[in-house]
Amino acid sequence: MNEIDVLDTNKQISVGAPGIESNNILDFKGVSFTPALTALLSPTTQFLGNEIKGGVEALVNTLKEKVRAKNLEKHIHIIKQEAEKRDIKLDFNSVEQLDLFSKWAESAQDVSPDSEVISNAWQEALLKIMQKDFNEHLLNKLKSLEKEEFELLLDIKHKKHIRTINEKQSFYCKSLYDKDLVNKISHIPFYISSLLVTVLCFYFLIKDTNIGNITDIFVMLSILFCASIALFFSFRRKRLETWYLSWLGRELIEKIT
Repeated sequence: MNEIDVLDTNKQISVGAPGIESNNILDFKGVSFTPALTALLSPTTQFLGNEIKGGVEALVNTLKEKVRAKNLEKHIHIIKQEAEKRDIKLDFNSVEQLDLFSKWAESAQDVSPDSEVISNAWQEALLKIMQKDFNEHLLNKLKSLEKEEFELLLDIKHKKHIRTINEKQSFYCKSLYDKDLVNKISHIPFYISSLLVTVLCFYFLIKDTNIGNITDIFVMLSILFCASIALFFSFRRKRLETWYLSWLGRELIEKIT
């Protein structure tokens, strides 16, 4: 297969809307759904029940198909331009590539090109698929990411590692951890060791009856002060952890950015 028709934006893109030509689906000009919505919401229709529900669902589904088709058209148009710049051949010569393209299109149609960071990742993924440098496992990981999770992965990549500073960030870090995209370092050992040092300082300060000069007292109080500071930060960090990209997270981010 030397040339993939589906990547030619001059041709029709089928989105599966029954009874509607795909080239018209992309045309929003002169189409108004206001009369239909007004009729559905008018008092005379309040007794129609399921008929109203079915009409609304049909209308919403039609709108969804239009948006999805337009999203896919924009993605492919941008991908074609980028492929020309990089001299990447726009064809698939294996069943695996075609299968990945099908799964890519199924999810990419729900990604708005206006969401630049996410849409760029999906466009880069297709370019990697055409180069046989992307697999289904990575595609599934990309599909599972929410916008906040993806932005957090980029942040971790830029900073090498991060420490969670609020509950929201901690929530998304744990979600990425469950998806095997990040690893973590716990501060619990540091907390326990600081607590132990503080207790020992208190013990020796009270037990030692030979402390009789100002220097000895100053030294002991200094040690106690440092241990107390360490303990204070341990308490502050006892719910915090350091997060960094796993090998899978690194591989995914490197391929789509």
